[in-house]
Amino acid sequence: MVSGWTAERRRRQAEQINRWKPWEKSTGPRTAEGKARVAHNGYKGGIRTALRELAKLLRQPMRRAPPVAKERNLRPSIHVTMPTTPLNQPGKA
Repeated sequence: MVSGWTAERRRRQAEQINRWKPWEKSTGPRTAEGKARVAHNGYKGGIRTALRELAKLLRQPMRRAPPVAKERNLRPSIHVTMPTTPLNQPGKA
């Protein structure tokens, strides 16, 4: 896809940006309290780790049942444990 920026326009934009130097005026947390607060911006509630583990288990090929289980016509069981989070604790809603 064509961006519409010519070589001349790119050159002029680069010159203007180097003159403006926006990286010197960037804002962000400056106090220890502000830095501590934004340190949690990526936190998604802990469920992401559980979902990642579940996806990993689902991608694994199923192991064949041991010969004894086949003779008895039993299926191997798969137990998936989820980490306890505020969302899946019993009695909490």
